[in-house]
Amino acid sequence: MEHYYLFSVICCLLPFIAGGIWFAWHDDEPVHQMTAEAKVFPVSQAAEDLMLKEYYFDEFSLFNRFNSLLIKLKEVNLYDPQTRPADKMDDWFKKVTSQLMHDGSCLAYINHYGHLEDSFWLNIANLGLKPEQDRKFQQLLISINKTSWGIWIENFGNLLFHFGKNYQLLPEVESILQADSRFATPKQIYKFARECTEREKLKANPSIP
Repeated sequence: MEHYYLFSVICCLLPFIAGGIWFAWHDDEPVHQMTAEAKVFPVSQAAEDLMLKEYYFDEFSLFNRFNSLLIKLKEVNLYDPQTRPADKMDDWFKKVTSQLMHDGSCLAYINHYGHLEDSFWLNIANLGLKPEQDRKFQQLLISINKTSWGIWIENFGNLLFHFGKNYQLLPEVESILQADSRFATPKQIYKFARECTEREKLKANPSIP
């Protein structure tokens, strides 16, 4: 009879023992994986279309022939504004900065010319715009296109690097870099920019732990 009771107790405990062994076996990596997956924000089809595309600024693109913003942007002086006289196009450039932030072709043009890019960021600061809160702008900055060799590359490396040195991506945008291997190149650019910023902070304030 004692053996019967002992056997019954063991049978009752077996599910708990098995459960304990299973959790001990899977305690580390899968939990971390589930946590990481939970942080990945859903992306709409419209957002994917925005981020998986090559942006041109040349006039040979049929779309750009009707892009009045880009056509006007090409009239802005490309020389260093610090060493040349100001003109009316500088005022126009500043006035439409918020529109330029959401136009991929215009961003491609700005990304290509150093002095124009400097003026663009200066306009953003002087106008009090908030690129760190602008999801569409950030999605464009991390956007990628596929080469004829099947490799995904960034569209706006210069703009993304400057952004990373001065601002942080929204969690839902950064999660795309972390979750999707196609965004490996913009991920590295952004990571390097953030590292540069941290090194500069440490250099300026050696007492920071």
